[in-house]
Amino acid sequence: MTDLLHDIMASSDQRWRYPATIGLLSDPVRPSPDLQLAQAVALDLAKPPDTAETAAEQLIGDGDFAAADELISGASLGDQLDEALRKARESALRDVDRRHNELLERSKRCEGEAVERRRLASLCHTRRAASETALADWQERIEETEQNYALQLEERLLAVAGTSTPVWVEAVLTCIKAREFPAANMMLDGPPDAGTPGGPLGVPYGQERWPWPHLGLTDILAWYENPDAEPPPDFVNRWRPDPRTDPVGSRLVRALQEMCGELSLSTVQTFADALDELLGFESTRHTAEETESGIRTTINGLQDPRFTRIAIPASWALLVGSSGPPPENDDPSQVTVWLELTPSEAAAPLPRGVVRMLPELLYRLLARGAGAGPMSTSERRINLLRALCRQLPLQQLFPEQGGIQPTSAHELRDDMAWLLDLLGVRARGAVVDALCYDTAGYRPAIIAALESLLAGGGNRPRELTMTDIAEWRRSREALVDFRGRVFQALMSELDVAAVSLAALALQDNEPDRRFGENEVREWLGIFAGDGSEPVTAVLPDFESSLRRAVSAGILRHSGEQYGFRGPGLAAMLGDDVEGYVEETLNELRQQHQLVLEQVNLQMRNETLSSSLHTMKTDLHELRTALKQAIGTDSLDIASSALVTGAERAAKIEKRCAELVIARGQEMLVNERVDVGELLEELRRGFESKNPARLTVTVRAPEEPLVIFASRYLVRLAIENLMTNAMQAQDGPEFAVASIGLTLTNQPIAIAGTQVDCAVIDVEDDGPGVAEHVAASINSGKVLPERPNGLGRGIDFTRAHIARFGGRLYLVGRSSAMNGAHFRVQLPLSEEPDREEVNEGERI
Repeated sequence: MTDLLHDIMASSDQRWRYPATIGLLSDPVRPSPDLQLAQAVALDLAKPPDTAETAAEQLIGDGDFAAADELISGASLGDQLDEALRKARESALRDVDRRHNELLERSKRCEGEAVERRRLASLCHTRRAASETALADWQERIEETEQNYALQLEERLLAVAGTSTPVWVEAVLTCIKAREFPAANMMLDGPPDAGTPGGPLGVPYGQERWPWPHLGLTDILAWYENPDAEPPPDFVNRWRPDPRTDPVGSRLVRALQEMCGELSLSTVQTFADALDELLGFESTRHTAEETESGIRTTINGLQDPRFTRIAIPASWALLVGSSGPPPENDDPSQVTVWLELTPSEAAAPLPRGVVRMLPELLYRLLARGAGAGPMSTSERRINLLRALCRQLPLQQLFPEQGGIQPTSAHELRDDMAWLLDLLGVRARGAVVDALCYDTAGYRPAIIAALESLLAGGGNRPRELTMTDIAEWRRSREALVDFRGRVFQALMSELDVAAVSLAALALQDNEPDRRFGENEVREWLGIFAGDGSEPVTAVLPDFESSLRRAVSAGILRHSGEQYGFRGPGLAAMLGDDVEGYVEETLNELRQQHQLVLEQVNLQMRNETLSSSLHTMKTDLHELRTALKQAIGTDSLDIASSALVTGAERAAKIEKRCAELVIARGQEMLVNERVDVGELLEELRRGFESKNPARLTVTVRAPEEPLVIFASRYLVRLAIENLMTNAMQAQDGPEFAVASIGLTLTNQPIAIAGTQVDCAVIDVEDDGPGVAEHVAASINSGKVLPERPNGLGRGIDFTRAHIARFGGRLYLVGRSSAMNGAHFRVQLPLSEEPDREEVNEGERI
């Protein structure tokens, strides 16, 4: 029947009346059964489409893309349907790519087979149902492999279970049941050590609920130590630490009792020591101080080596107090743990950076783990972090700016799983895979996605599912917000944004596509081919810009080829790229015009002074010719002298122009610049021009800090700031002007990721900067003119520095010198890393 219908449909010009039938016939995977074909024909006869356009729309909606394409082109149905077909295909290909990635990661975890993405994309391009069938078949094989793999791991566990602790066995079983096979393998490959669980799901959750929340602290403490008390049997068996097997837990109970009996510096210090020991940190004696809200000390045992890319503080402030209003936190970037010994009934909202620790949380840490033994140190530490971190805003745990980048898909996945776990959100493997894929590990993208998915504060869900992810992906509002936030982070560095957006456009729904520097340059050149300033002028060093984009974690590269960070992130950002490119190029052109404006002014001054001797002869000849013209009565001689004079004048003008152009081009060439050496050069130059009027101090590290930039422009930028500082101290109250230049190496956020920078602090002993002027300086915009009488030097300086990916801002009043304090940040030079990268392991 299939062959017969193929023959009929191939020769019929009315086949558009049978969309369901021709859709089935286009399936490239398997021929449709006769019954299914008969049902399709019957459906088409019962509800035939009104027009060929309606039939094409039905085929597009059903995902029968090849049949729709043939119908649209054969019947010449117009560009509108062509565009609808293109968008439907792109959407389906994105879904297939996401699903392929989720199944591929799942298959890797059980060492199963892989399915080539190109084959799935080819099937989807023809018929969406064909790719869905192939994916379903693959998933079925993965589930069978997972089941067999889990049995193998359980057999390995059984072989060593007798020589291990119950906590460790429980942790391995937790990983196996959750299909977190790499974590289970890691634990089985190592010694049976309960203190080194593998991954978040390898750390069992502590007792979820305290059974006696209605009882006060004194009553509960009596159950722990008072021999006359009669605690419930449940408490003795599960909650009270055994001094023989858990002496550390018993010490914490005694310290808590002493502190409850007398709240003093001494008892709080003893309690903090015991808590640190419980968390596996043998600390020196704590210091404690009294505050209005209670007694403040620290917790030092909450560090964990698995959180290198998550901002877990090295030390947490611990504030112990009775009931009362929540304490204020003077430094919101830090965390204060507020232990309420007598918690109030109505919990007041907490300021940013303050988390509440109730006594029952300590009881849960003292509970026994699997079997009769106590929880391991690692379990206690992680479970305490889970309880405290859930109360923190996402950006305090995972700030948008900074942090160490994960270098592999494995590291990224582990970080994402730990982050969700610490936020108090449980997520199965596919959810973590989906988030890694959609964000590619780019910090601003992770923040934007999680803040949208998890809401905030008390509304944060306990579990994140694939249904939540799918709804988020379908939400137009959520995607607009996601794109806006990621593009905003990208555009904080204009040259990085330009090349990254070009790479995003070049990828064009081809996840495996790679391209070279010239392709990026050509795309931007074509996009900006409107007769305005060429891209080669505003982005003179493409290679440096591309390297900075790689350092910022937006592009990846292998050899001479570049690609966007990840296909999932590229798909999420696929719209509105050209609008952001246009905005970026316009701002770059504005910066470039400011650079040229001051360079041309400087070059003209330098050219006139340095070339004056060379032009003396031409000027003398011009003067002689003009005298001859004035002093003769002969029209011929006068005419000849004027012609000669005009030629001399034109020659001088041409020479000046050529010198300006040549010198200007030379000055804009990038090179390796030792910043410390440049600052010393500026010090010598300024002091020699202003003897006894100026002192300049330079503080710089012994190791050279090298940037890749135009030496002339960087020098000009610092000169502008130093000149402003001198002018501010031009008055009778300033006998000698003072300027301080300090050079340091600091990690600075570049487009969402920390990059090592040369930081130049320019300070003076002047009157400082007026408040309205400071707001204008730190506005972040390059303006052609500024109000309030501020000169153009700041505009020029900002443009020079921004040309090399740097930043200028006014810190405020100098704490050391009492005048103005400006800061310049310039990324340190990076040599191109041309080593081949295993793309399967990179993010």
